[in-house]
Amino acid sequence: MNLRTRRIELKLTQSEVAKRAGISLRQYQRIESGKDTMFSVYVKIARVLGIRLEQLA
Repeated sequence: MNLRTRRIELKLTQSEVAKRAGISLRQYQRIESGKDTMFSVYVKIARVLGIRLEQLA
């Protein structure tokens, strides 16, 4: 499952996910587009989206 798909399923904006994860909108945009791979940030986002980290593959 990719981040964008899950975010849309939950009817969340990129800004809402970023705020809930405690990261900047720009950083979230980079992560969703695959340009940022900071593991600790993926953990925060997975929590916000209610999925296991393994599901982001």
